Amino acid sequence: MSSVDIAQTIKYKQMLGLTNINSTTESSTLQASVSILGNLYVSGYSTLNGSVTINSNLNVSGNTILYNRLTNNSDLYVYNNFNSLSSISVKSNLNCQNILINGNLNLNNYSVLPNLTCYKDVSISGLIKFNNSFNINSIGSIGDSLNINGDKINIGNINSTININGTTTYFAVNQVKLLDKIVSVNLNSNTSSTTNIGDNCGFEIYSSSGKGFILTSPDAMRYQIKAPMDSQIKYISTVDNDNNLSISGNTILYGPLTTFSQLYVNGNTVINGNTIFNGSLITSGNTVFQNSSTFLSNIIISGDTILYNDATMNSSFSVNGTGNLRGNTTIRSTLNINSDTTVNGAMTLFSDLNIFGSSLLQGNTSLNSGLYVSGQSVIQGTTTILSSLNIIGNANILGTTTVATNLNVSDKSLLQGLTNLNSNLNVNGNIIINGNMTIGSILGYSSNNYSNLYILGQMISKLPHYNSNSDAVAGGVPLWGFYRTGGILKIRLNNIPPTIELIGASTIIINYGTSYIDPGINAYDIADSYVVPYLISISNSQITNIIATPIPILGNNTIISDTNSLLTGIYVITYSATDNAGNTSAPLYRTLIVS
Repeated sequence: MSSVDIAQTIKYKQMLGLTNINSTTESSTLQASVSILGNLYVSGYSTLNGSVTINSNLNVSGNTILYNRLTNNSDLYVYNNFNSLSSISVKSNLNCQNILINGNLNLNNYSVLPNLTCYKDVSISGLIKFNNSFNINSIGSIGDSLNINGDKINIGNINSTININGTTTYFAVNQVKLLDKIVSVNLNSNTSSTTNIGDNCGFEIYSSSGKGFILTSPDAMRYQIKAPMDSQIKYISTVDNDNNLSISGNTILYGPLTTFSQLYVNGNTVINGNTIFNGSLITSGNTVFQNSSTFLSNIIISGDTILYNDATMNSSFSVNGTGNLRGNTTIRSTLNINSDTTVNGAMTLFSDLNIFGSSLLQGNTSLNSGLYVSGQSVIQGTTTILSSLNIIGNANILGTTTVATNLNVSDKSLLQGLTNLNSNLNVNGNIIINGNMTIGSILGYSSNNYSNLYILGQMISKLPHYNSNSDAVAGGVPLWGFYRTGGILKIRLNNIPPTIELIGASTIIINYGTSYIDPGINAYDIADSYVVPYLISISNSQITNIIATPIPILGNNTIISDTNSLLTGIYVITYSATDNAGNTSAPLYRTLIVS
């Protein structure tokens, strides 16, 4: 370059304010603080050693290294690598391919950063766009809000642990999907623990008219649930390890219900829909079945029970309170009711029916097994019983009745309709038969003074033939049952002898020439209860019986004066008792010593 060119260059640099630029050929060096008021175009590599303020566009097509602070009041375009060892402030647009910043980065407008690495704070007042990955340890907001927008936002990967800390977290979305993840509630993300029992934790649901929720209860023992439009707080029932369902409060089931395991209810239960129980049902309160019910396993109800519609029971059904069966009922196993029972519909029972209170059967009833009633019983409809019918209280059978096996009634019995009994009839109280009755086996009734047999209609009974009472006993005729010897009608009597036992000592000593005072004998009989025992003999090997007539032993001070004539020695006293049927007890002995 000629001296003229050099002089013109210096003059030109002075005119443009570029006196800090040493050369304009190939490489240029900006030595001190430089202010550029126009556009600066750099087509090669650029190194900026001092603080730079650029009031117009800066276009760099090569690599750029900045050793000090850069303030760019207009656009900054770097088409290759950009390395800043200090802070950068860009008041307009920023477009860089690869940028490495060791200081702070302040952006006030639109920025395109395909690959950014910044080791200090980044402050962006306008829009920033990353065309590639963006790695950062922390994101903070300038104000109160931090917005992340996008049609599809992915946070983390399959190995990530994502913590969202805050007092309240809102999800303003239509649908939340969780895939193979666990939502931890009431957990401190820093300590991975909590300081309370987990009470009142869950989800709230807001509506325009109310608020619903699914929460743990205040004692953290149950789950509370409330729909937004519901005024009542309810509880979610849970199952145990065996899939048994336990409910501690009153329960109303509105829809069809099918259970495959056990159901426990500690309160009252109302079931409005069709129900199929494949497992056991156990309730401690009253239970109402409004619709058809099928029970394939055991049912235990501690309170009153009402079945309004058809019911099928393939297993045991136990009710500790009152039972009302108003629909058609089929029971293939045992039915136990501890209180009054009313059956208004047809009932078919393939196994035992045990009722410990009053019983009212108003519909057609078929019993393929035993019926046991400990209270009063009224049967108004057609009834077929293929097994035993045992009634401890009064029995009123008003309709047509067929009993294929034994009928046992412990109190009064009234049969007003046609009755067919193919086996034994045993009644301990009064019997009134207003209609025709056919008995295919034995008819027995109590023989006490308070029992009567009234037959106002015809009674046909085929009685077995036995020569004696003992033969009738051996043949299975029940106590007070009928049998015949030829054409003579007989009643089978009790054949069990009384039982007697001593009162007092088994050995008694009296003085010579005195009377013997007997301390007494207890005698019991299965049919007559108490019978009178007798002293029938006093004797030894030398002296025969001194008692001419058996002496009744009444009380514990019966005087036996016959001993006045006895010599000194040892004697044996013999006792016996006989009931009304003529059964005599085994002899009982006491030793008497006369000294």
